[in-house]
Parts: sequence; C-alpha cells; structure tokens
Amino acid sequence: MFLLSELPTKEELSAVKEKFPELNIYSMKCLMTLLKAGSDLLVFFESFLRPYHFTQGRFLLLMVLYRHPDKALNPALIAEKLGVKRPTASGMIDKLIHEKCVKKINNHKDGRMYQIKITEKGIARLEEILPQYYGLLNSITHNLTDDEKATLETLLYKIEV
Repeated sequence: MFLLSELPTKEELSAVKEKFPELNIYSMKCLMTLLKAGSDLLVFFESFLRPYHFTQGRFLLLMVLYRHPDKALNPALIAEKLGVKRPTASGMIDKLIHEKCVKKINNHKDGRMYQIKITEKGIARLEEILPQYYGLLNSITHNLTDDEKATLETLLYKIEV
C-alpha cells in the first residue's frame, strides 16, 4: 500500500532536483500518482468486498474460475494467474472450499494431484456481486472517454518494473 496521502508539488520536487539532478520530476510525479491511485483502488475494492465476506484475492480467484466455469484448474496455474505464490493460493482455495464456493477434484491416477472448479454457489455469489462491481468500475472511470480509457491502458502497459 502507498501511504502518502498528499503528493509533493512540482515546486517541491524542483527543490529536491537541485540536490539530486538525476531526479526526473515528470517520472516521479507520474509514478507517485499511479501508486496513490492503485493504493486508493485497493482500499476501495477491499471495503466494497468486505460486506460480501470476500477478500480481493478470493474474489479474483473466483473470477479466474468464473471465466471458464466448465473447466477445473490446478492450484499452481491458479497461483500463476493471480500472481501469487502457491501457498498463498492454497490458503485462498482452502477458505473457498470451506465456503463451498469451489470444489476439489482429485486426480484418480495420482492422489496427490487435484484441480479446483467453481461451484454453483461460487457462481451465484459472484453473480450477486458483479452488477455492483461493474457499476463501480464504470463510476470510477466515468470522467474518461472510451478512447481515453484505451490510451490509459496502453500507457500503463508501457511501464516496466
């Protein structure tokens, strides 16, 4: 989470640049604004999901499975799609199994191997949330035209870490 609520002004950064000439003010302002927006969005979505008893991770895990409700995925692939480590994904999977939102499908040839599939309950819980979720996405970006949204997406993909 990015904890700075008030970003430095261009003038404040100009003063820092005098001491550190390698500072690119535009890069700094751009990235700090991006970090703040991302952090604000994470906090916003976590608070949106809380009444539904979902964390962002479990919600996104269900969304990954929801895209292909007839397919089961192995936990390693789920972890990869979520961008988390396998133990983190396993914890989320265990919680969703307990909530009966996903089910474990054992491999008959190798008892140690299994896949995860979304259940009807998981689909129903998502479909309860998604209209409000998509409405929030629209409200967050309502000041942007569709062309601006496409440009923003293109620009964000150019940022490399």
